[in-house]
Amino acid sequence: MNKKKLKYAALVLLAILIIIFLIQNANVVEVHLLFWPIQIPRSLLILMSVGIGALSTFIFMMLKRDKDLSAPSAKTQDPDKNQELG
Repeated sequence: MNKKKLKYAALVLLAILIIIFLIQNANVVEVHLLFWPIQIPRSLLILMSVGIGALSTFIFMMLKRDKDLSAPSAKTQDPDKNQELG
């Protein structure tokens, strides 16, 4: 089985699992967001929670990466140390 067929099979399996998840969690639940009660399917609530968590993790990692790139490295170059004696 080549890689292309393996990727396709994995996507089909993932799609089947998502459909099963959506069917099993189709019940409507009431969520209180600040002062407003909102009725939403449980599956959508779970998927939104996962999405918000993934997005916040992505943003945190990007900010951390930018901070690490802008910080001076441990090996600072001193021009006096790099001069050759002549």
